Amino acid sequence: MNYMKQLAAIALGAGLVAGSAGGLAAKELKASVHLPPKNNTVADGWEPFAKQVKERTNGELTVKLFLGGSLLGPKAASEGIRDGVVDLGYVIVGYHPAEFAHTAFINDMAAIGTDAVIVSAATTELIMTQCAPCLAEYKARGNVYTGTYAVPPMVIMSTKMIDSPEDAKGLKIRSAGSAWDNFVSAIGATPVNVPSSEQYEAMSRGVVDAAFHVAASLKTYGLWDMTKDVLLVDVGAYRAINTFAFNPASWADLTDAQRRIVLEAASDANFGIADGYIRTDQAALKESEAKGVRVQKISEAFKSIRAEYVAREKAGLVAKGKETRGIADPEPLIAKMSALVDKWTKIHEEVGGDVEAMKARFKADVIAKIDVSTYGM
Repeated sequence: MNYMKQLAAIALGAGLVAGSAGGLAAKELKASVHLPPKNNTVADGWEPFAKQVKERTNGELTVKLFLGGSLLGPKAASEGIRDGVVDLGYVIVGYHPAEFAHTAFINDMAAIGTDAVIVSAATTELIMTQCAPCLAEYKARGNVYTGTYAVPPMVIMSTKMIDSPEDAKGLKIRSAGSAWDNFVSAIGATPVNVPSSEQYEAMSRGVVDAAFHVAASLKTYGLWDMTKDVLLVDVGAYRAINTFAFNPASWADLTDAQRRIVLEAASDANFGIADGYIRTDQAALKESEAKGVRVQKISEAFKSIRAEYVAREKAGLVAKGKETRGIADPEPLIAKMSALVDKWTKIHEEVGGDVEAMKARFKADVIAKIDVSTYGM
């Protein structure tokens, strides 16, 4: 009997030692992403994120991906995360402008910054460290914010040839909302808000004549099957995204060390997605031309419309913040966005555009200063 008690004590002691060495019970996080596996957000973001989290936690934390909307669609993701259907997921904040008014307003600033990597850094730092109302909206919505990626300036992929603004008049164009709707209207077309995951069907059924989205969609969504003409309009970087949105209870259940790893992995992944979109955009445009799709820079007439549009967008930001988004004092947010785009533009130049260097710099300058014991709690 004494011998058995000794064995039990030894086993218990070994268990305690293992626990103190980090041998916590393995935890699997269920994640919903409505996008397909080949999409840059998945291939360059979610998959590397899941891999890094598993490796850096020694398997104590794993992320199981449910792709293609198998659990939650793009518009249901925020609520599903809030309600605990999943532990985390991909939320396009632009689908919920009323609930995330401050982030929606940041997205209205599309004319401030067009490089996806730079805008990813500026937007994440702004929301995470300099926009308390932004974080309050995420908390009220039941979504923990962990970072944003931006996409390169979108292009117009049309089933009809567009040689002049006159050719665009009357067309129905799938748009990303907000500032992009305004540009579509400026060229005399009609904006139609369709999720990116549904744009192929919308074009194939004639619901829209064109799609205003990243050029990568030509390849990742197969839009080159129907596209005859691509306009490189260059009107700003979309940034209304919470890439790895966490359920508050799931976030609180992580250790401080795990939350740090998640924030760093999310930061790396967001830069990876932005850079991936840039590379895929370039490849998709080249491959599209090889398939007979015309890719063209906009004409002088279009440039004139774009210049007027950009000027109106910038001049109207304060009024839009107050009247459309209900923000009493939008000027400081505009100033912060501009300053951060300038800051990360300079850093981007210092590192010669190297994305790995940008990742390291952002983690050192921003993520390292986050108090993970209180952030998102």
